[in-house]
Amino acid sequence: MNLDSINRRLDKLDASHPVATPRRFIHLIVEADKGETKDQAVARWCLEHPNEAPPGQPDDFVITNTIVSPNGKRD
Repeated sequence: MNLDSINRRLDKLDASHPVATPRRFIHLIVEADKGETKDQAVARWCLEHPNEAPPGQPDDFVITNTIVSPNGKRD
């Protein structure tokens, strides 16, 4: 399942069951390999999306991916 298919499914749900506040799908990437925390990732997301409410609103769907580089070097 990718972002487009999730958004299509949410659109179908919205069409069949309208809600007062539209649902949002937020893909949050936490760069743990750079020492970033989830709170720092949310702050970065807010800077990148200044015209949107911060993640965590009642109708938000937040998918969190954590990026961690592999340990050690391969020979």
